Amino acid sequence: MARQVAAVVGILALMTGASAYPQPSPDPAGGVGPAVIEGLAQQPATTVAGPPRELVPTRPGTATIRGRVLAADTGLPLRKVQVRLSSTGEDRSPARFENQLTTTDASGRYEFGELPAGRYNLTAMKGGYVSFEYGQRRPAESGKPIEVRADQTLEKIDFALPRGAVITGHVLDEFGEPSANVYVAPMRYHFDERGRRRLIPAGGATTNDLGEFRIFALAPGDYYLSATYPGEFGDSNDRAAYAPIYYPGTPEVDLAERLTVASGQTVTDLSLTLLPVRTVRVSGTAVDSEGRPMPGFLVIEPSRSKVADMNQRMALVQPDGSFTAGGLTAGEYRLLVRAEPMLGSTEQATASAVITVGGDDVTGVRLVAGKPSIATGKVVIGDARAAQSLRPSAFHVVTIPDEEMTGALSHDDAQTPVNDDWSFRVTLPPGRTRLHVFGTPGWNVKAVRSGGIDISDVGLDVKASEDLTNIEIELTNRVTETTGLVTDERGEPVRDYAVVIFARDRQKWGSPSRWVRTARSDQDGRFKIGGLPPGEYFAYAVDFIETLATRFALGEGETQMLKLKLHTTP
Repeated sequence: MARQVAAVVGILALMTGASAYPQPSPDPAGGVGPAVIEGLAQQPATTVAGPPRELVPTRPGTATIRGRVLAADTGLPLRKVQVRLSSTGEDRSPARFENQLTTTDASGRYEFGELPAGRYNLTAMKGGYVSFEYGQRRPAESGKPIEVRADQTLEKIDFALPRGAVITGHVLDEFGEPSANVYVAPMRYHFDERGRRRLIPAGGATTNDLGEFRIFALAPGDYYLSATYPGEFGDSNDRAAYAPIYYPGTPEVDLAERLTVASGQTVTDLSLTLLPVRTVRVSGTAVDSEGRPMPGFLVIEPSRSKVADMNQRMALVQPDGSFTAGGLTAGEYRLLVRAEPMLGSTEQATASAVITVGGDDVTGVRLVAGKPSIATGKVVIGDARAAQSLRPSAFHVVTIPDEEMTGALSHDDAQTPVNDDWSFRVTLPPGRTRLHVFGTPGWNVKAVRSGGIDISDVGLDVKASEDLTNIEIELTNRVTETTGLVTDERGEPVRDYAVVIFARDRQKWGSPSRWVRTARSDQDGRFKIGGLPPGEYFAYAVDFIETLATRFALGEGETQMLKLKLHTTP
């Protein structure tokens, strides 16, 4: 246990951004406890008026990062490796955000020059090899950031890419004949952005005319192999179809066989046989809040699936508001229609319903959209002097629906530019929705208020046909930052670790949460986490964060048996 958990040294009370700030001093006790984040005194939020100043173009940087990419198994240099550099976003006032790509030469060397001082992530990618971030030790782990100062040159920022695993096989139909154009995907359990543990594809391949597939560059680990026959867009007269299956040939993901592959391993000659099923149609109409036809796009997906993006269907809603979609098997589905002005809709709106499909066609489904809700308000700035250099049009108000399907079908105005007087007007879908602002680096959302109440974490409860006014989004350039070092039980510095910082208040541990952050140490053994809201936190240092941790829920009277995997550090 001592090897896996280390004391955090130098967790500060998080500082708000200032022109100069002290470096953290080591904590002799090396204890782990709450850290207090307090904001500096600010003037009341100010709505900025008057013509903004033009931004001055930033000059090229003076830092350089270079290194080599080698094959992990042979140590030989790899040519034509794509290396991508991107800003981490942890700096409070970056000169600019970087996103660059270069390719290694015959000696496996790469270089990024004219970089501004800051923190960066580097990723190396080459066909047949597992893509890795710099400092990554395991496939399920994030990489280490690189921090570079002005005029500094960092050498030997090297990668060792492991060879990817390969899975090959063939897909047959019920008559034992090869089946072409079947999509075969290795799937792994991950937590999605909403905190749900789901099977998510990790690449994939389509079968050829001989029914053969070959999946390459897989990271070592456990997979479940799925095979999905291509579905038609819209309706089909063919009532015979094939259900999605999982190796070795079951339609139930819970009965699928787990495949474990090692680095560079090739698993050959897997065979999957498609299962024919009878499908049904769903038909109905979609109308807007005035009862008018609502042409647009219809998306149908299983409402309680453990698997992401499986068995999803799409269709058009016709100009008369009618829709028909085929190819559905028995189960519960969520239907969502998004109005599309280009197809003739008079207003931007969405409508949804949940249906249960059995052995017969489902007809007469009626989807009715509520009147679109409009939210209006202003962006306010705490520091009026600093705001004079900002252009309102550089900022965009973004709507983030809690409902996954609604978010996927958001309209283009989900990102709305702020007006010259710092006002905004956005269309909101029904349901719980959060507002955020993206724009000039170094500025973060401090609070979102509705009626004077802070709703930053809970969002707006949007009801159909109800407009919302006097929304206030406050921005600040006084962004918090936490940095520090980690020592082991002997007081020796630890260079390779991960840090978890989370609010002391358990009510703020939901997913997603701006109150919970993780970070890896950089090349010098320091960690940095920026942008946490002011408050009290706990910080924890661990050797390795297993991103595939098992999360589960218990219903009333329910019993579950869990199979957990113990991870130890060699």
